[in-house]
Amino acid sequence: MAECVKCGYCCTKSVCFYGIWSKTKDQCDFLATNRMCSMYDIIIKDRDAQWNPAFGAGCSSSLFNIVREQKLKEVRLMAEKNLNICPHCKTDKFLADDFFTDMVKYNLTEGHIPCTFCGNFVYIRITKDGVLSFIEKYKLTTDEFAKLDF
Repeated sequence: MAECVKCGYCCTKSVCFYGIWSKTKDQCDFLATNRMCSMYDIIIKDRDAQWNPAFGAGCSSSLFNIVREQKLKEVRLMAEKNLNICPHCKTDKFLADDFFTDMVKYNLTEGHIPCTFCGNFVYIRITKDGVLSFIEKYKLTTDEFAKLDF
């Protein structure tokens, strides 16, 4: 099975146990405009969510999937850009390359990471190969800060 690239194509063909089909959109009602599941944060807390939906388990529709091909093209273009710039303080290469290697090692593809220079948090996503594919500013809530283990 081909690697899941989080293109949302499967959500335009069927719904998972948690989904609701929208006849007007002809896709799952929870598929957001960024092609991600808008219920992900809620669903992932359910212990059965490991299997249904199988987030990131693989793509069963990799042939002639234009949406997947577009997402792969975007990921390749992202790899050519230097995204490793803190959106807060603009420091270049604020995350070390071994950081991404460790994320891949522990099967992590996204997270909230503090900048080692300014201390502000950013939300990042990486591919399963360890390529930084998305970065944006992130502000910790009081509850999230309280849960941090220093």
